[in-house]
Amino acid sequence: MRNPVLWRARGLLVALLAALTAAAVSALPITAHAATPPVNGQADYIIATDQMSERLLLLDPSKAWSYDDHSKRAVKWSWAPTVENGFEGLTNRWANPSDARLRVHPDHGRVVLTADSAGLLAMISYPQGQRLWATNGNSPRFSNPHAIELLPDGNIAAAASTGRWIRIYTASQGTDKYVQFDLKGGHGVLWDPSREKLWALGDDDLVLLSIGGTPAEPTITEEARYALPTHGGHDLWPVMSSPGRLWISTNSRVYQFDTASGAFLSDYPGSEEVHSVSGVKAVGDHPTTGQIAYIHPKPGGHETWTTDEVKFAAPTTSRIFAEAGFYKARWFTHQYR
Repeated sequence: MRNPVLWRARGLLVALLAALTAAAVSALPITAHAATPPVNGQADYIIATDQMSERLLLLDPSKAWSYDDHSKRAVKWSWAPTVENGFEGLTNRWANPSDARLRVHPDHGRVVLTADSAGLLAMISYPQGQRLWATNGNSPRFSNPHAIELLPDGNIAAAASTGRWIRIYTASQGTDKYVQFDLKGGHGVLWDPSREKLWALGDDDLVLLSIGGTPAEPTITEEARYALPTHGGHDLWPVMSSPGRLWISTNSRVYQFDTASGAFLSDYPGSEEVHSVSGVKAVGDHPTTGQIAYIHPKPGGHETWTTDEVKFAAPTTSRIFAEAGFYKARWFTHQYR
């Protein structure tokens, strides 16, 4: 992904496009918006990072995706950082949202975590959208954050591609102090509750990390490393339908990784559709139905790395949001199997 500072400095044509986009979404408040805040069954919705409107969008796949009056009900919740929801001094670190996920915090209950290539790493209350913790992940230098995860003690893990790191931030202490583990092309982080360890994904390796020390003084120790079968690790997510497996996407393929055997598998339900697609930015299966949701760039989109379409496999269908530039999209669930 390109440097978001340069991205914001584009010419008059992009400024005009941004103005038109802003007008199109004016019906949705820039603070957290919920038409029908999902309480139960939130896994039936898709959480997407929309880099065109610079928002997180929670979408109902059972409805048409559009901002027009007839079908804007598909947007169940939207969010962007503002001064009003607690992000004074950090709103300029929001331009290209790169990750969003639902989690359950030991003190705050359900929260949404989000990362942005412009630097913002944040945990917000859901559905209120208020700041619980945030920092600039591009400090002390541009790092391009790509993923964010909550640890059981309330600390936060993050991955950055350009920065080539995995960090543990002491969010449980209300600070942005961190300890760092170097990983080329850091793109994914995922807590594994069965092992009580952190999986991390880079350009060439999947790494299992042990998080030790204390919440105030955490440590990171590498436990295992697995070379990726193809280059460019991108997304890391649990396989809901097969406990003990992880979704792994690279620049050219989508695998399921068997954590017991250490094998990268290409033969799984829906693989004939998903495994053959290149550039998958996010992939995951529904915790109940097993339907796979995945996303990859579409030519002619908002940016070369975005798309207006979320695809589904097993069964096959898709949803297009013509006014959007999605980077990642996931089922909105905090479950891990």
